[in-house]
Amino acid sequence: MVKVKMGQKCRDKVTGFEGVVVAIHEYLYGCRRISLQPESKNGEWKGSVAFDEPGLEVLDSVKLKASKEERETGGPNKYMPKNKPTG
Repeated sequence: MVKVKMGQKCRDKVTGFEGVVVAIHEYLYGCRRISLQPESKNGEWKGSVAFDEPGLEVLDSVKLKASKEERETGGPNKYMPKNKPTG
């Protein structure tokens, strides 16, 4: 089984639901759930739906582009002063 990656377009084999992978959820005992968000045709936002990974087939990869600021997530804010150890 090929592991699904962020940004790929996938289809659920049971329901036929298609969308782009927007989240991957890994659970303690190895279950992977994949959230697919359908494409919007008229600009309105549609929520995502999660499926078990083995039930998905990859249709194609989507080239995601993000600015450097959008890619840098998590961690300390670069504008916050660093805390000095006390004691």
